[in-house]
Amino acid sequence: TQRGRGRLLSFGGYDSPSLHRDIQFIEIHSQGNSIDFGEITETTANYTATCSSSTRGIAGGLQDPAGNYDFMEFVTIATQGNGTTFGDTSQTVGRIGAGGGSQTRGILAGGAPFLTAIDFVTIATIGNGQDFGDLVAAFQHLGGASSPTRVIFAGGGQPSPLTYDNTIQFVTTATTGNATNFGDTTTARRSPGGASSETRAVFAGGLNPGISPAYRTDIDFVTMASAGNATDFGDITVGRYAAASSSNGIRGVFMGGYMSPGASTNTIDFVSIATTGNATDFGDLTQGSTFGAGSGTSDSHGGLAE
Repeated sequence: TQRGRGRLLSFGGYDSPSLHRDIQFIEIHSQGNSIDFGEITETTANYTATCSSSTRGIAGGLQDPAGNYDFMEFVTIATQGNGTTFGDTSQTVGRIGAGGGSQTRGILAGGAPFLTAIDFVTIATIGNGQDFGDLVAAFQHLGGASSPTRVIFAGGGQPSPLTYDNTIQFVTTATTGNATNFGDTTTARRSPGGASSETRAVFAGGLNPGISPAYRTDIDFVTMASAGNATDFGDITVGRYAAASSSNGIRGVFMGGYMSPGASTNTIDFVSIATTGNATDFGDLTQGSTFGAGSGTSDSHGGLAE
């Protein structure tokens, strides 16, 4: 069942002053530059939340033609092409939020403005998001990662007053209900990149102007089946936040991201999730593009390892 899997998709992004609909992909087991996959068809595709099964990737929190940030699209991961309408979230869930899930169910959480809402979708069907529960607080700019049974959200904050948080929280994917506190990250940060194996989640980079450097290089990890505070893992190659990220259950990959206000990077780097250590260069985003606020998912992330 694993043959042919290991593809990571990056949905959309932003490099000032342009929003992008691009969908790019890489083969996680190799190294090299990303390849064009297709486009999201709706108008805005930055800071979305994503989830996926082994065959289908979903991006939520897109702007529809009426200007509402509650639109979802999907692609078939093995086949290059443009996004197709999936449905609507119950609120603006996913807009500046985070996602994760299992082979059958996708979870989209948080968003703008000040949302505690969590939605779920059945990935194999097409339809609107349904209410799952609430986060422990109203967060935007979360990082997300999954095991086969849990989705974990790390960091984030609120826009007014502007805050940066170190909270880690989780939900049990197969049920419904509110999130539970898991522990704390090593530093408070917004928009860390999340990736996972079946047992371990890593959260890389992020932004917090109150500490130095503001554009974080540090990587944290947690053991997903237990609860507790995060532990230092190593550093990514370039300090940044809002990178598109996911895994093949073995490697965690971080694509692009913001390096400073109005400046983004085309860097792709990776870590081996089962070990600790610094990230290694993977390649660059396609056509010299430098995207921040892209969103990643794959056909083989930790939530699918069964």
